Amino acid sequence: MGLLDRINYKGFLLRNAEPHAIEEVGIETDDTKTTDTDSVNLIDAVPFKVKRTIKNCRFAANDPIVKGILNDNITKTLSNFVIEGDNDEAVEYIKKRCESDDWDIVQVMRDMLWSGQVDGEVFHNKVIVENKIQLRLLAFDAENYRIKKIYDEYGRVTGFKQLTQRNTDTNKGWLAKRFEELEEKLEEWTVPFQPGEIINARYMELKGKGRSIVMDVLDPVYYRRILSDLMPKTVFKNSNILVVTMGNKDASNKRLNKKSREAVVEATTDYHKKGVVVLPYGIEAEMVGTSTLPDIPSYKKDFKNEIFDGLSTPHALFDTEGSNRATAEVLMDSPDTGRLVFLEYNREWVKKYIENELFKPELKLAGKTGKVWINFHPKESDEKVGYMESEGKGKTLSKEEERRRRRRGG
Repeated sequence: MGLLDRINYKGFLLRNAEPHAIEEVGIETDDTKTTDTDSVNLIDAVPFKVKRTIKNCRFAANDPIVKGILNDNITKTLSNFVIEGDNDEAVEYIKKRCESDDWDIVQVMRDMLWSGQVDGEVFHNKVIVENKIQLRLLAFDAENYRIKKIYDEYGRVTGFKQLTQRNTDTNKGWLAKRFEELEEKLEEWTVPFQPGEIINARYMELKGKGRSIVMDVLDPVYYRRILSDLMPKTVFKNSNILVVTMGNKDASNKRLNKKSREAVVEATTDYHKKGVVVLPYGIEAEMVGTSTLPDIPSYKKDFKNEIFDGLSTPHALFDTEGSNRATAEVLMDSPDTGRLVFLEYNREWVKKYIENELFKPELKLAGKTGKVWINFHPKESDEKVGYMESEGKGKTLSKEEERRRRRRGG
């Protein structure tokens, strides 16, 4: 008797459902139901505080902590790379294009990584001029500048349409116009694009859509900024509250009309900046409160940690408090579990779009054969080799340097 026969011995297959049952995926099941009559849906009980929009992501990306992490991600992702290939002529051609004003490949990759991390999706328009590709980063904020993807019956992208704004006035005669006369009269404008005209880079792609990592930390950024705003107010107000008593046995407060009371409030407002406050007879002022302040910094630190976690960044990267050196090194330098894994994703993400959608069609237009790729792990990593130097500046090897490199087996 075989294994399948033993499974069927009692007349039914081993399975996770009853025979002939019909189950719908993604709805409540018996093992997730609760008898608590006060149970709630999470999305109703504790919804996100900040709306998940690209504009909010871009604002949050300028928070000092978020911006520092994003810039660090980009700088370390692109810290050292070389342009290589299996055809010297093709490699030399692409290197020259990378150094040209048309591309400035370092800036192209920086724009891709910044927009990918913040917006989730990046749209570059490929324009062919004199049989060469030029790149233009499309404006996109999902509000004033919107982009729609059009799919065919097989689920493939068949085109794009951008809703943008353009100036209805021409710039003719601008030399003779005064500065204040140069204004734009904007109108909505729809622009169609064929699939081959757009590089649509999708960051952290999930279900065919790019995902912004900044969107995951919008609430921690919001609460941390709120607490930062409260700190100076707390210092002035919490331990230095001035209470003003109007009226005594000789001067009844009933004699003070609304205007008089408002005058006293005005006189005592921001008292800590005035040094001396003169009050009329019948009005007494006294300080209440203590010198103990709420521990706002500890609350800010908690939200700061959430930002680090949401951006897949070890806390030890900018703050070693509470972490020993060994732990910090593992978090940041381990090739298997550390931050290097995240940086490696960034490199592979950039390589995929640059090599397949820029280098490859550019070589085809130029009539060049062979393949050209980006190598982020050059063997001579301790030297300045290939297109990029370790400081991040462009460098093309001379023919003599190329020969020396080949002799060394590079």
